[in-house]
Amino acid sequence: MKVQPVTDLRHVRSIKCLLADSPRDKLLFVMGVKTFLPDHRQWPFRGERGAEADTSSGHG
Repeated sequence: MKVQPVTDLRHVRSIKCLLADSPRDKLLFVMGVKTFLPDHRQWPFRGERGAEADTSSGHG
């Protein structure tokens, strides 16, 4: 199964409505949306994920 990020605000609203009967699940979903944890492939500090850290900036 391939999972894609939810990028449309209408879809976020729909998911929140679907989760209305489950306060815990709705809370977890909203917290995830509000904290905006980016895709790990977009992180500038690759060393955190096990790859070599980028030292091109001269720091480290």
